[in-house]
Amino acid sequence: MKIAPWVKVPKQDAAIFERPFRVWKEIIDKAVAIPFTEGIFNVLDFSDEAIDIFYDWQNEDIERQNAITDEKMIDSRAAKVPLNTARLALIFQLFRWACDESHKDFVDAESVNSAIRMSDYFEKSYKRMDDLVSTEATDPVKKQVLDSLGNKFITAEAVKAGADFGFARRTVMYMLKDFCQRNFIIKDKQGNYEKVQK
Repeated sequence: MKIAPWVKVPKQDAAIFERPFRVWKEIIDKAVAIPFTEGIFNVLDFSDEAIDIFYDWQNEDIERQNAITDEKMIDSRAAKVPLNTARLALIFQLFRWACDESHKDFVDAESVNSAIRMSDYFEKSYKRMDDLVSTEATDPVKKQVLDSLGNKFITAEAVKAGADFGFARRTVMYMLKDFCQRNFIIKDKQGNYEKVQK
């Protein structure tokens, strides 16, 4: 898919953009004009359906986190995701109201689903960038050692592959630990390794 180039619009044709800008300004003005009084809060609860959706989504993530056996692999950043997702749901609800698409009596299922989709998109983007940065930051020779191994391997195979590239056993052990911490490989309790498929 290609991105269309921007085209300069002659000033006499700029009027075609006035309506969208005006509508956008009206939406923003309506959202910003919500009255605020210090110490008086207007709480928007989640609807029953919305809270069920939110809890189900969060509990799926908790199950994934609890399945991780190596505590070093748990990303503490993930603990903030539910709170940020709830905030996004509130923002979606208020802007849907500002667009005359909904109300501002409570946060509904549509806003929660939108927030979850956006949160999942942010998580996938973060993981793609993290993988890219991790891969780029890896010493190319150490990466070659890892690439020379099969998808599943044992310590002895890694030590031999490392020796083929001139690395001592101790260095290979540090490399394996580093690869585990960076989520390139996982290690089971028997000392078997498996590459993480990305």
